[in-house]
Amino acid sequence: MDTLPLNGIITSASGGIWVSSGTGFFFPDDTTLNGVYVISSGDSAAGGFVITLTSIGNILGCPPVTDILTVTILPPPIVDAGVDQMICANEDSVFLTGTVVNAGGVWSTSGTGLFFPDSTAINAVYLVSDADTTSGLITLTLTTTGSCILLTDSMQISITPPPIANFTNTEVCLNSITDFVDLSSGVLVSWDWDFGNGNTDTVQDPQHQFDSSGINNVTLIVTALNGCTDTLTKGVLVNPSPVADFSADNVCQVDTVFFFDLSTVVAPNTIVSYFWDFGDASSSTLQNPSHVYSTFGSYLVTLIVESSVGCSDTVQNVVTVSPSPVASFNQNYTVVSTEQAVTFTDVSSGSGSIPDTIQIISWDWDFYYEFSGIEGSSTLQNPSFLYSDTGEFIIQLIITNEYNCSDTVYSDIKVHLDPLVPSGFSPDGNIENQILYVLGGPFSELDFVIYNEWGEIIFTSSRQSDGWDGTKNGIKQPMGVYVYNVHATGIDGKEYHLWGDVTLLR
Repeated sequence: MDTLPLNGIITSASGGIWVSSGTGFFFPDDTTLNGVYVISSGDSAAGGFVITLTSIGNILGCPPVTDILTVTILPPPIVDAGVDQMICANEDSVFLTGTVVNAGGVWSTSGTGLFFPDSTAINAVYLVSDADTTSGLITLTLTTTGSCILLTDSMQISITPPPIANFTNTEVCLNSITDFVDLSSGVLVSWDWDFGNGNTDTVQDPQHQFDSSGINNVTLIVTALNGCTDTLTKGVLVNPSPVADFSADNVCQVDTVFFFDLSTVVAPNTIVSYFWDFGDASSSTLQNPSHVYSTFGSYLVTLIVESSVGCSDTVQNVVTVSPSPVASFNQNYTVVSTEQAVTFTDVSSGSGSIPDTIQIISWDWDFYYEFSGIEGSSTLQNPSFLYSDTGEFIIQLIITNEYNCSDTVYSDIKVHLDPLVPSGFSPDGNIENQILYVLGGPFSELDFVIYNEWGEIIFTSSRQSDGWDGTKNGIKQPMGVYVYNVHATGIDGKEYHLWGDVTLLR
């Protein structure tokens, strides 16, 4: 029950009487000038009342005098500092939500922080000091100002350690999978990843594939069980990956395949290693290797290149190895005279599986291979040929199958004539018919003898290239008839013996 002290003063009268417009009462009574007025609930509800003091017992019959006291009843102040708060040690401010009713207010702290804009702003911001963070607990008090009653209320700020965000990642290459490993400390409940290219993830240890090279700012935000968070941003360098490529021609079986590396990488990076898998259990680490396939077929060739920063790329191409034919032929003679035709029989293979299903489409015969100026050829499969020149010759056959693969085979043939001595010659200094030779051959053995009319031997020769020039010991012999005797063995082993006479003309 609230009371209002009264301190009335009256002069030139014997006393006074108190009158209230409200519903309270005076104590001890309404004539005690220094009593109290007991305020009723009606007075409080009305927000005030008027008290009048009137003099009584005036001297000399003067009229009574009245004085009025107007009392205004204000509602009591209310102060609320707000609920206790918990913040993380990496936060530097606290938003205050205190309220004061029917009065002003001012903040104070048990710590060393500051209020912004000042301590009289009820909804101020408290700037946490380093000492506050170290202590871990501070008390903020809100006190009323400008009211008849001094009221206070307090709230506590608990400062708890935050988590520490940290992560690492594997070597980053363009278009390859990069593994991120969380290394954060604290009792964590969530992870928020931002890879800097519009992509995010919420798993603890994500994987990511970057689609552009350069610096990507990767951000990790971790949240601990106490609700505190921490953020870490790292610039992750995404190295350009090489682009593997190569060329290789399709070939025929047992031909050499040459592989040409066409791989590229953005400078200043370089390609430092190559690994080739030729698809037949063989490989190479050369940049531009060559390889021979032992069997025909299609082979999936793989090239893996690695750059100077460890980034790699793989490419695969198919190399086709076509079957090669096997050239072969038979001939009915290996030694033949110029009067005998030689028949050649092709026995080549295509050469696919057995039975051979690959066709030979062309035959190229050269009957005088490596003998320039002598022509003799055919494109028949099984040709015949009559040699008009004597000697030892090489026969070449080139065959081509339906895959345009070819093979070549060679054989020898010996062509000869029976020995023959001309009936005359004229060593007279003209260009023609100057020397007497044994014609025909070739011969493996030869004995050529010239006799004069008296039976003297005037010339002998054991080589077909050595003929008689019509002299004896450098002396010209006279015109006349001379006798020759020839013993010869042909290249086929046949022996010959012939004699006759020859006329020397000048």
